[in-house]
Amino acid sequence: MVTIRQQNTNRDYLNVIHRRYAAGSDWTSSNYRLQRRVDVTNMGFIDFGLDGGSGTGLGFGSGASTTMVLSSGKLGIGTTAPATAADISGTLRIADGGEACSASTLGSIKYTGGKFYLCRNAATGWEELTLGGTGADVQIFTASGTWTKPATGNMTKIECWGAGGGGGASTKDGSGGGGGAYFYRSIPTAQLGATETVTIGVGGAVETAGGNSSFGTWLTVYGGGHGAAAQQAGGGGGGGVLSAGGNGTTGTGSTPGAGGDGPVVSTGYAGGTGGGASSVGSPSFYGGGGGGGGNSISNYDNSGGASFYGGGGGGGWANSHSKAGGASTYGGAGGDSSVAGSVPGGGGGGNAAGADGECIITTF
Repeated sequence: MVTIRQQNTNRDYLNVIHRRYAAGSDWTSSNYRLQRRVDVTNMGFIDFGLDGGSGTGLGFGSGASTTMVLSSGKLGIGTTAPATAADISGTLRIADGGEACSASTLGSIKYTGGKFYLCRNAATGWEELTLGGTGADVQIFTASGTWTKPATGNMTKIECWGAGGGGGASTKDGSGGGGGAYFYRSIPTAQLGATETVTIGVGGAVETAGGNSSFGTWLTVYGGGHGAAAQQAGGGGGGGVLSAGGNGTTGTGSTPGAGGDGPVVSTGYAGGTGGGASSVGSPSFYGGGGGGGGNSISNYDNSGGASFYGGGGGGGWANSHSKAGGASTYGGAGGDSSVAGSVPGGGGGGNAAGADGECIITTF
């Protein structure tokens, strides 16, 4: 034992102690403890190595009781054997840190103004957690299923994304797939059936278009078109609010393949047009971003088109050079070349699959 002593009206020590806490003769059954002691009273300590047989991790406590541990990437408070990343044996108090609900904070919980809020989808922002059967009823569908009308609520908001299209089948000149569209409707709950069928579009495999998503007969949003692969190939068009994105095509000779068209409704509602063999996919607002073109001639910018609400378009390959997928604020991003699109609705990069769609049904 090593002792550092501070001389004042009390005897104040800082002790470094080697402890054998289990039968054995090697390091796995022992640790070092750094502990303050005042007169005859043991105070706070840090254990380098934990009781319990492994001799690894850090322990923190007071007197003879360990109150917090860090072991194998897990935090235990009130327990010396954390089973999850954070294991708390006791009451947890939380507050509002002021963060926005975004893709980087999904899964967060906060408490403010007497209410709890959950961040589980960037498109809907912070959602009030309902206690005792009151408040909003939120049902999220990432696969096809059946929506059941809640017992209470006057209005129902329906939000859906179509699926992203797959990219062209090549890691040299495969173009990107188009992103799936997003749209919403708010309907008096009384007009809806006791149950409604929810169909979730399946992300397109390589050179396969993304599927449409729907809620009963009330709302359908469309998937993105698929990319193509050739010396010059067009990207898939983004899905729109009225029809699906067109598929990319293969070029003939020196003529670039045409990008798949998004449906033309009005500004912001059409899906982004896919990029030609040497161009970027077009952006959109509610529709999906167009997939970037593909070519095997030069290192063009064949990035996917962005979308605000829909899925981003996938990035195409440019003479074996990887290009970025299009970003999305509320939907899923398009995949970079050879990277699958992100849920919901991101178009697949060249030689990669598109992402599935999604529906969120909220009743107030």
